[in-house]
Amino acid sequence: MNQQRQYMLTLVQLLEERSAKDEKASSEASGELAILREAIANAERTALSATTRADASRWALSQAQEVFRCLTSDRQGSSEDAQRPPDKGREQPVTVVRAILDFLGERGKATTGEIVNAVRQTRPAADSSKVNPELTRLCRRGDITRIQTGLYQLARDAERDVSA
Repeated sequence: MNQQRQYMLTLVQLLEERSAKDEKASSEASGELAILREAIANAERTALSATTRADASRWALSQAQEVFRCLTSDRQGSSEDAQRPPDKGREQPVTVVRAILDFLGERGKATTGEIVNAVRQTRPAADSSKVNPELTRLCRRGDITRIQTGLYQLARDAERDVSA
């Protein structure tokens, strides 16, 4: 009986040591896991921030190119390629303004609804809430003329109509 008791005591001591080691390893692993989770969260925030900045930069570039095109189109007699800044080999999305001006250039006169539908061909998410402010801005800037409520044409076409 004494031998059994000694064996059980030794076994309990070994299991206590193993349990303590395992508890320590578990605690260390949990600490490392918490550090890694924080590192992953930081990396995700950094990636999101970089993506947001890249999107904003792409948008700013497309807007600057659009302004450049608007400032140089029909005001200088140079070729279209000379007027356009380099686009680094990537085709830029058509802006709402460019879609409006292109459509009116092809069509002549158009209603707000026709312009919205034309813009949707290149910008499917566009609706009147995006198109109407641009129409107003283009009118104020003198690029297009509001012939009557809801009817527009390019300003240079309006000049031809008056002089004819």
